[in-house]
Amino acid sequence: MKILLATPLYPPDIGGPATYSTLLALELPQRGYNIEVVSFGEVKHLPKIISHAVYFFKVLRKGKDADIIYALDPVSVGLPAALASFFLKKRFFVRIAGDYAWEQASYTHRITESPLSFSQKYKEYPFKIRIYKEIQTEIAKRAEKIIVPSSYIKQVIFQWGIQKRKIRVIHNASEPSPLLKDKKTLRGLLHFDGILLISAGRLIPLKGFDTLIDVIPVLKRSYPRVKLLIVGDGPDRMRLEKKIGTLKLGDAVVLTGALKQDVLFGYIQASDVFVLNALHETFSHQILEAMSLGVPVVTTVAGGNPEIIEHNKSGMLVEYNNKKALVEAVRKVIDDKIFCKKIVSGATERLKLFDKGRILDQIASELR
Repeated sequence: MKILLATPLYPPDIGGPATYSTLLALELPQRGYNIEVVSFGEVKHLPKIISHAVYFFKVLRKGKDADIIYALDPVSVGLPAALASFFLKKRFFVRIAGDYAWEQASYTHRITESPLSFSQKYKEYPFKIRIYKEIQTEIAKRAEKIIVPSSYIKQVIFQWGIQKRKIRVIHNASEPSPLLKDKKTLRGLLHFDGILLISAGRLIPLKGFDTLIDVIPVLKRSYPRVKLLIVGDGPDRMRLEKKIGTLKLGDAVVLTGALKQDVLFGYIQASDVFVLNALHETFSHQILEAMSLGVPVVTTVAGGNPEIIEHNKSGMLVEYNNKKALVEAVRKVIDDKIFCKKIVSGATERLKLFDKGRILDQIASELR
């Protein structure tokens, strides 16, 4: 069976779709599939409408011999891939890892509502956002199967008016993150012997970094030498830097900017707690990475997080932006060594559910 993967990104591009499409291209042939890839990265240098038209013809040409055209997002590649599958009379599948219209609204309008709430009132937003919403909904309706990374996203897509029976949940695969050096050595390289917290993500309101910064003065009362590293970049960087300065936390909160993966893994492995205070997470690779590096995780009861973390078994779950709960959870992990060891061990066991081979078998089974 021949599968044509229509992907937004493919190496040398980096990002989630590039990682996912590479995994399928390398592993599915071992399960009896012939995989061909057409990446939007090949045309992204062109003006917007022209790039989509050129991409459509690329998919049309390469899709002639395909049994299934599988688009890895519902808009940038989903629309031209769906049109090509229609003209070629090919089976069409789509992977939807989030609500694209909601993501655009969160960047341009700084919304602080979840995709579930957004789905119920998206018509209040500007024309461009509504168009994105209509496109992704139409693509989902045209697809024979929709692959999603979490039951939470399945619920979001169901709210678009899509039949549940054609939405398949296949979680993201977890691969062991490389242990760079032992923790003591890494901490020595950092020249820091206090309590080290780390968080990561795009610097936008939905990631809740303001609240993480706000709880540092509280934690400093118990741990005078506490430091928070926030890894990532984004539109809120200058505002967060100003906040850190206003609170006089320059010695305790560091915005590192974007880091290479091996450097990020080193910082995570050196830390005492990985904290993610997000309003929304589809199915967080960063949580999986922290778990695989043996670092206890404190995160929110948001999106797909509860599908990864079992509260008090493989990590701790708190409400988004709940400062008191965040402080209590961090203190619990730091002060109770037996509990900390228990949830780290539980995380290692939990990761077996997301074993790469197991996930690939599920994907292969759906591409029939």
